[in-house]
Amino acid sequence: MKKPYVISFSGIDGSGKTTQMNNLYEYLSNKGFKVKTTKVQFSALEVIYEYCDRYFGDPCAYHELPPFIVRIGLAYDVTHHYLKIMKEVSEYDFLLCDRHKIDFIAYGMGYGCTKEEMEWVEKILSLVEEPNLIFYFDTELSLSQERILTRKEKEHRIDENIDILTKVRNMFEKIITNKENIQRINANNSKNEVFNEIKERFNSLFTIANNVDKIHFKEY
Repeated sequence: MKKPYVISFSGIDGSGKTTQMNNLYEYLSNKGFKVKTTKVQFSALEVIYEYCDRYFGDPCAYHELPPFIVRIGLAYDVTHHYLKIMKEVSEYDFLLCDRHKIDFIAYGMGYGCTKEEMEWVEKILSLVEEPNLIFYFDTELSLSQERILTRKEKEHRIDENIDILTKVRNMFEKIITNKENIQRINANNSKNEVFNEIKERFNSLFTIANNVDKIHFKEY
């Protein structure tokens, strides 16, 4: 198996991606695999936050900007991040990604970029290889919003509402129709139930021998 095997945790905000990525990290690490997690750090978004804070009085008021300005900046950051990290992880067995390019395409479309604008975003993101496997977290919109409102690690943004979540979710559904590397996860269940489903899907795709070097992906 080519290393690392790249797994993306994807879906709308509030679907539980980060929690389950960390669970799989612990699960695989305990089995002796060398695993790394990653999440894009957005330098472009920091500039956008600063601009919005100065001119709109709210760093998260980027919905006031033309969608393309925001999305093209994020596309540069995402591409730079994954091109860089893929040069650093050849010794790892698994790279677990908190979002991947599919997420930023879905959000770009959901936030109102035109088809022509998204073509440029996707051209930039095309420099990044597709992950081997995408766990798509399918979540009811009301539950996702409830989770967003109750999370403690960061403040609720004004754009994290049902309208935006609905548009983005619809975009995800459109995108994944033509992808073969998708595993749809029912993320409406409890954290333990969701992780059990992930483990079952994972173990159905892999044959794991006692020797880490003898892991084999079951083609499907």
